[in-house]
Amino acid sequence: MKKALSRRTFVVGGRTLPFIGKGHPDFIWKKHPLFGKKENPSLEDYITQSVQAALKDTNTPASAIEKVHCTNVLASLFLRFA
Repeated sequence: MKKALSRRTFVVGGRTLPFIGKGHPDFIWKKHPLFGKKENPSLEDYITQSVQAALKDTNTPASAIEKVHCTNVLASLFLRFA
């Protein structure tokens, strides 16, 4: 039995960002020439870029957003667990 939503819900937009990880030429690791001078993007950087791009793409002011749900549906394809 499906339960109805208690209020109207809207999906405003989404964004896929380029992955910069191990093996990518822009990934900074200890033998990279920029090691110690530049850092890899943080999770906060990726979330900020994604949310700002989705707001811009949909011409939605941030003040109109009550809740944001961030997901990553493909991470398991790229991560290796020991």
